Amino acid sequence: MRKTIGIKSSGEIAILTSLLILSAGSFILLLVLDEDITKPLDQFRVYLLAFITLFFLVMLIMSLLKPKVMIVSDQDFLYLNYRRKKIKILLKDIIQATPQRLRARGFYYSFGFIKVYTKKQMHKIGYVASCEDVALDIMREVNDVKTGEKQRDI
Repeated sequence: MRKTIGIKSSGEIAILTSLLILSAGSFILLLVLDEDITKPLDQFRVYLLAFITLFFLVMLIMSLLKPKVMIVSDQDFLYLNYRRKKIKILLKDIIQATPQRLRARGFYYSFGFIKVYTKKQMHKIGYVASCEDVALDIMREVNDVKTGEKQRDI
């Protein structure tokens, strides 16, 4: 039976939506209020704001296309679900799972990245809601698997 450990954060979507609204509003205001867009500097501002607005729109679409359930575990494996691929990690190979909360100018968000360290490599998955709780849940699963093996060996 699979257990959902980490879900996609809605904070990233909220931030990108607000940035998209701000940049689109600035673009529209510049077009409406500036009557003479023939000057090179004004044309540069219009193109720059159009580029920024399109950039935030693409980022928002990419964020919406991410899977809702990002981290899942079953009895033996941990699955990291990215937008285009799924990584399967053996639970007993995991050494450590560390959270990395996102921050902006001293303000810490509750979402962030999870780094999963194995014997061979490190996997990083981003924008997970309540990343500190998710890292603790991953380590609980790992400890349950490792202690279950020790009890079977005795």
